[in-house]
Amino acid sequence: NQGRMAQPLPPQMGGGSAHGPPGSVVESNILQVYAAYETGLAHGTSVRIKVSTATTAREVVDLVIKQLNMAVILKGKDRPIYENEKLNNFCLVAVIGSRERCLRDDFKPLNLQNPWKKGRLFVRMKHDLLAAIEHLSKHTTLI
Repeated sequence: NQGRMAQPLPPQMGGGSAHGPPGSVVESNILQVYAAYETGLAHGTSVRIKVSTATTAREVVDLVIKQLNMAVILKGKDRPIYENEKLNNFCLVAVIGSRERCLRDDFKPLNLQNPWKKGRLFVRMKHDLLAAIEHLSKHTTLI
């Protein structure tokens, strides 16, 4: 994992960002990733993470889930907590409108090309095929 350096930033409750289009690369290497699975937190919860060009989709997924697990614990909730052995049940997806692209685990999200790099990134369970699109359609509020 040397040189991959994915670093968490504080979770964002609610949606959007004042720094750029929601879910896009807000700075050259900061991704905002939304949760499209049951987190026990507010709908629209997202995590901003600093990534490098070597960071993979699997690393982003693992970091997002671990950060949201911590947020659940810090809020005094007892669940849901997703253990390390469950992390492979999740994937990173890019969504634009009603189109979704599931990213391979070894894909580097900073390499997304248009139009996908203009979309939102979500973590969802692999078997929950429409979760990210449904989440996006419900989630229209920007702060």
